[in-house]
Amino acid sequence: QHTIYFSHTIDQCVRSLRLISLPEIKKPVPLESGLLPVDMVEYYNAIGDAEFKRMAAAGLISEGRTTVDPNSDLIGNKILDVQFTVVPTGTINELVGTINLKTSI
Repeated sequence: QHTIYFSHTIDQCVRSLRLISLPEIKKPVPLESGLLPVDMVEYYNAIGDAEFKRMAAAGLISEGRTTVDPNSDLIGNKILDVQFTVVPTGTINELVGTINLKTSI
């Protein structure tokens, strides 16, 4: 039962992060030497963290954190790597997941 609950929680987090993040990464982003500036990394982290706070307020998770990889390859592969950690409701276990957001050309 825990495995089903944990995979459901991860899937729900991935869907939510993709839903709120994709419109943001499709906007023009200024790069510094091909990498995201620190303020953009913090902005993307804040978007994910706000979504996790919303999910926690709804009782879907206990807490969550988003970590955007500042070394994501945005020029060649056009992929933004986002790692997240969530604590499912009613547990003390942390679940770690990664999503790769890619804009299409």
